[in-house]
Amino acid sequence: MKNEDRLAWWRDARFGMFIHWGVYAVPGRGEWVYYQEHWGQKEYARLADRFNPQRYNPREWVRIAQDAGMRYMVITTRHHDGFCLYDSKVSEFTAPKTAAGRDLIAEFAEVCHDTGMRMGFYYSLEDWRFPEQLPHQPIREDKSVYEPMVEQAHAQVRELMTNYGKVDLLWYDGGFPPDVWRAEELNAMARKLQPEIIINNRSGPPEDYGTPENNIRPMERPWEACYTMNDSWGYAKWDRNFKSTTQILHLLSTCVANNGNLLMNVGPDADGEFPPEAVDRLTEVAAWMRQHRAAIHLSLI
Repeated sequence: MKNEDRLAWWRDARFGMFIHWGVYAVPGRGEWVYYQEHWGQKEYARLADRFNPQRYNPREWVRIAQDAGMRYMVITTRHHDGFCLYDSKVSEFTAPKTAAGRDLIAEFAEVCHDTGMRMGFYYSLEDWRFPEQLPHQPIREDKSVYEPMVEQAHAQVRELMTNYGKVDLLWYDGGFPPDVWRAEELNAMARKLQPEIIINNRSGPPEDYGTPENNIRPMERPWEACYTMNDSWGYAKWDRNFKSTTQILHLLSTCVANNGNLLMNVGPDADGEFPPEAVDRLTEVAAWMRQHRAAIHLSLI
């Protein structure tokens, strides 16, 4: 399939929801708490014993997104801390194998397929549990030190591209140059398994689109600005500095005016609920969209 054909729905969508969720929601101090607070690996792993979201309702998540005019959703299947929300056969640090006892991504995927919501998977290539991979360390000349982490990444991307039906978008994150990840090989595998998939640029190769973060930087190629709704990607109970509805709509309209997309993040709490401020903002966005949707989605003009 030609690049422009694969991207047609995404370029018209303009507005998507990003979801950062994992065991870091338990302490509620953001998704980098493992690194920033120097947690020990065993100590951090015990958070999974307390991560059992009883109010997780992906159907409600999708409803909120659809009402707000969001046409795709990207969820963290695994962040830098290594915890998988899905059933990975190459890791024990997963939701099905710990307190949650179930595949949270499978539930999300089922609802997306049922409702026609385009579904994207965020996947962190790096995993802080492996040696020689914490942020701000120099890249080792001997790349073999990274090979166990790279092998895990290839295996887990294969799982994600195989076990959840159609995946519309693969949103990589993580450091290191593309030769460390064997990125060309990795992305070719993803495209073989999901021929219509769209892939971002964060594995190293340019792939389908650029991803400026918390800033609007128009590009000559397809691009998407990803933004936090407050000042944190993962749930942070102290962070009540949420953008106003006017600010969110300004970001959206500015992206659209510059031929880009906006991916607006929500960080659910450990029980699976969106912060009330996020729900309030998106409810107000939904009211605006009911009158002005055609200004955002070109197919309606």
